[in-house]
Amino acid sequence: MQRILRKAGSFIGSLGMAVALLILIAMVLAWGTFYEARFGTESVQRFVYRSWWFQTLLAFLAVNLAMAALERFPWQRKHVPFVLAHIGIILILIGGIVGGLWGIEGQMIIPEGKTEQFLHLHQNVLVVHPLNPGGVFILPTRFETQAWIHRPGTVFEVPFKDRSIQLLVDRYYPNAQVSEGVTGEGSEENPAVHLVMSHQDQQEEVWLFAKDPEKFGVQWEKVHALFLGTRSKQQYAQLLQSPKKGSRPGGILPPNSICLVLKPSEELIWVLTGPKGERKLENFKLGQHLRHPWADLEFRADAFYPKAKVVRNVADEGDEIRQETIHLIGRDGSEASGTWLQKGVPASLVLGKEEILLEYRKAVLKTPMAIKLIDFRKTDYPGTQMAAGFESDVEMTDPERGLVLKRKITMNNPLKYRGFSFFQSGFLEGPVETTVLSVRKDPGTPLVYAGFLIVIAGVVSMFIFRRGTQQT
Repeated sequence: MQRILRKAGSFIGSLGMAVALLILIAMVLAWGTFYEARFGTESVQRFVYRSWWFQTLLAFLAVNLAMAALERFPWQRKHVPFVLAHIGIILILIGGIVGGLWGIEGQMIIPEGKTEQFLHLHQNVLVVHPLNPGGVFILPTRFETQAWIHRPGTVFEVPFKDRSIQLLVDRYYPNAQVSEGVTGEGSEENPAVHLVMSHQDQQEEVWLFAKDPEKFGVQWEKVHALFLGTRSKQQYAQLLQSPKKGSRPGGILPPNSICLVLKPSEELIWVLTGPKGERKLENFKLGQHLRHPWADLEFRADAFYPKAKVVRNVADEGDEIRQETIHLIGRDGSEASGTWLQKGVPASLVLGKEEILLEYRKAVLKTPMAIKLIDFRKTDYPGTQMAAGFESDVEMTDPERGLVLKRKITMNNPLKYRGFSFFQSGFLEGPVETTVLSVRKDPGTPLVYAGFLIVIAGVVSMFIFRRGTQQT
């Protein structure tokens, strides 16, 4: 038995095994480089570098080095450089494994003057919010690490209080083109009109919904376009009234407006207003070109649906990760329904009589400290708008320890506190300057640093012992 174990140890710690492992790891790293170029850093981190099989390869290499060192036990003075080098590399590998399995990486995006305590991780999650009490369910996802698979078929079981529902991800589009369309196949009353307005060489097309408080009107150029429904003859008469003296020029309706009114009798009529509250009525006819008498523009209604339904049209634009979108099918017993879910945009799913709010987004982690961006500065190269450097003045508050620190974070000067390192990695342009900090917490870093120091000590000892041997 001892002989078998000795042979197995010799085989595991052999030079041939080490060469094979190094070649295999080199091939994986080369493949990871191409994978990262196509699918991005986040995907390669999760699918390759932080995967269990890659960590197993590193662990097997560490075992190989340990067995190779033990083969020469008991060690002599001449073995010191060899043993130190092996111990140092083993520590580096163990530090990498520890960081890969338990390390934290993400981003913190902070507008100027705001405070942030949550870290956006590279891990994506599916969040389920039942409208009835029952808690929030956060489900980690992995299908996006294989972005070339657009039909993942991933199933999640969500245990509610009185039952469990099933969520099936049947489509995953890394780069989806999402557009909205309107059909007349709705089941409930939802009047909608497609309005086309043109002025000189400009044209605007818009859908207006009479019962939607956010989509019943728009402003284009100097004209207000509205679609209003009236429930009674009194409401309809109020819309047609000219403004009273001392009131605003348009009365109930704004000045210079194009208003399509749905009368209580279900008839449609155009009500046009001028800058001083003038009124003009036009009969509604689908496709008829009309001209606003006071605002220099033409308009027409191309479509009208009494029972309009908004549908999402989603097109698959390839494997490059830009605008991630998934299609979910929910099943609750015999009930089933589906919805498209864009990353970062909540959507609702109706199962029977119950509505569920869904989110597909990055996972977040609450850090023990809060970071406030006091000031952000960007320096450009002379004569260009290219950033030569940028830095952030921040105030860090640790409520647990009652500590407040003010620091300046630059690209080469991170803020380090309680194992977290905050690096200046980017910025977002806009009305409010926003800094982007890369955040990392790697529990394996001390082991990696110790390993490098031991390897250096091994190299130095090799020259010392060699010199002593030559002198002898």
